Amino acid sequence: MVKLKIENVYTDNRGISRYRLHVQNKNISLLTSYFSNYPLVGYKALQYLRWIKIVNVLNNQVKINKRDIEIENLIKELFNLK
Repeated sequence: MVKLKIENVYTDNRGISRYRLHVQNKNISLLTSYFSNYPLVGYKALQYLRWIKIVNVLNNQVKINKRDIEIENLIKELFNLK
């Protein structure tokens, strides 16, 4: 069982809730395994794929400056998804 710490819940005026989670490193593999078995669809799937790239960059042993630039570029891609 994956235990996630929900840090914040935001609900907009349409009633749509957004959750901010805190995931420990040991739980990331469980979370990615879950989404491999139960994949997201549409826009959320695209967001998930970008998130996985960011997780992989953070897990790799890369120089900090190069890693930070790569993460920044991936986050920009994430925000530019349509």
